[in-house]
Amino acid sequence: DEERGKSGMARLFEHLMYQGSKHSPGDNHVKLLEGVGASAIGGTAAFDYTSYFACVPKNEIELALWLEADRMAWVMDVAEPSKIEEQRKIIAAERRRLVDDRPYAAAREALWQAIFPADHPYRAGLLGASAELDKLALADVQTFFDRHYSPANATLVISGDITVEDARKLADKYFRSIPKAAVPSKRTVPMPTLGAEVRVDLEDRLAQLTVVTVAFFAPPAFQNGSADIEVLAHLLGDGNASRLHQALVVDGKLAQSVRAGVVATANVSVVELEVKVRPGVNPDDVLNAIQAQLALLQDLPPSTEELARAVAAFEARRLSSLQRPLGRAELLQTYRLFAGDAGFLPKDLARYRAVTPDSVLAAVNGFLTKERRAVAVVRPAGAAPKEPAPAPASEVPSAAPATTKEGG
Repeated sequence: DEERGKSGMARLFEHLMYQGSKHSPGDNHVKLLEGVGASAIGGTAAFDYTSYFACVPKNEIELALWLEADRMAWVMDVAEPSKIEEQRKIIAAERRRLVDDRPYAAAREALWQAIFPADHPYRAGLLGASAELDKLALADVQTFFDRHYSPANATLVISGDITVEDARKLADKYFRSIPKAAVPSKRTVPMPTLGAEVRVDLEDRLAQLTVVTVAFFAPPAFQNGSADIEVLAHLLGDGNASRLHQALVVDGKLAQSVRAGVVATANVSVVELEVKVRPGVNPDDVLNAIQAQLALLQDLPPSTEELARAVAAFEARRLSSLQRPLGRAELLQTYRLFAGDAGFLPKDLARYRAVTPDSVLAAVNGFLTKERRAVAVVRPAGAAPKEPAPAPASEVPSAAPATTKEGG
């Protein structure tokens, strides 16, 4: 919900929230919490939300709530241009550390800029565009605060040894006095699509190996078809038993490693297949092998055993997050934000259990097709002329994974 041309505001504000508020100046917020034994104090800015969290002793929950309420209401009372400039410099340093000085990071940024429309809020990434961040003034920050930082636009999750009744009383005690604000209108943009293949080729001065990344748009988080996409990505590239690892690393000797993942957001999900290419192998051979594996799913769909292992992995991840209070709070927050129901866990697990071989094939045919893919090929600086010519498609290995059809 950042205004167009003012990307990076959410990240800037995440930092600013730890620079003091009206009744808790300077770095008192962290000092006071640490002084009573709090842990996991932090914040994070994601594509669809910003969250702040802390694990505190039971008898200090009121301190944590008072601090949160104070900065939600009055952080801008102590904001100054010098603080904005200081945080801007910190974010610039983050960009150098996370993008400029990290191998392959700039390639992902370039890929997202190539596939998202110019007016899409995800295009600038989580750190925002440097040129836009440099132009943000105190008035811009105040406008963002007035629009977004109020109880009407926030979700409070309290997880631990406390009753619902007591939690409601404490929330009312500390947040009711904050001046009311209207619920901000949500910026709506259509889910992006690709009508033809997009390709980005670039060199990276920090890269040691060529890396091929293939990306596809898919349904948003928790929407119809999203569980099928997540299971499909798991089958393709999560672990040494995955299909792409077996075909490209073990059998084809085309790659050193394979990774698959899904970046799930409220507007769209992005499936990413990342392959570190063996020296001397042409990236186009890797692309052909990936496409061959996707085509192979038509003849060799995932078996019941494959699906069962994948579903068990997702269930284990969900349930393991319930072991810690912070993990429970994060899961409740995620469900509330994306599914509109903090108690969505049973329905969430049911989504994965409902995945079938046919629904996985529907996901492949609906979203992971060649004409809908985006490709980024990142080579070490100066390596482009050394790449050999691609092998004919008929010679590209397309070894099947060590699974068979049911009954085969």
